[in-house]
Amino acid sequence: MVSQISICGKLYLQFNCVSRIWYYRRY
Repeated sequence: MVSQISICGKLYLQFNCVSRIWYYRRY
């Protein structure tokens, strides 16, 4: 369960970084 949360957190952080980069790239 702990590992699952860690993976979810990692994916969430990765998605956040990607979305942020995409948002900056847009402008």
